Amino acid sequence: MSKSSDPAETLRAEFRATRALLGAARAIANLTERLQMQPAATWIACAQEIAQLVDDPAATAWLHSAIARWPLENEQRYRLACALWSHGDVAATEHQLGELLRLQPGHLDAVRFLATLLRSGGRFIAAAQWLSESVGPGRPTATTPIAPHQCGRERVD
Repeated sequence: MSKSSDPAETLRAEFRATRALLGAARAIANLTERLQMQPAATWIACAQEIAQLVDDPAATAWLHSAIARWPLENEQRYRLACALWSHGDVAATEHQLGELLRLQPGHLDAVRFLATLLRSGGRFIAAAQWLSESVGPGRPTATTPIAPHQCGRERVD
């Protein structure tokens, strides 16, 4: 067990150890049980570990449950969008990004991700509209497309 005083770091260390010994499903179940009394910030910090397991259906289900528990915590939604994109589920990715941007219109990473997703699907006008509505004077630019590694894992087609 980790000797860190940060509960999220302790939980993430336990998650990694359990995953190595017992597998991802058991590690996710243990982490979920331990997180029940933790604040949203701890869930978000632990989501980084879960999001790396994009090939495990339990990881995606966990991210969905975290969003249900903390619906206004947009980093969970962003991590889920990244996981869905890594699975190749473009429609679900677009939906999650749209929900995130409805709740937090200025989420720059989500704007870039959605614009890149739309452009790659040939929906140039929709991409331009998201960019123009989300990026204005005095705001950072969103013209740099998101790199696959920014979602935790590169997708290979």
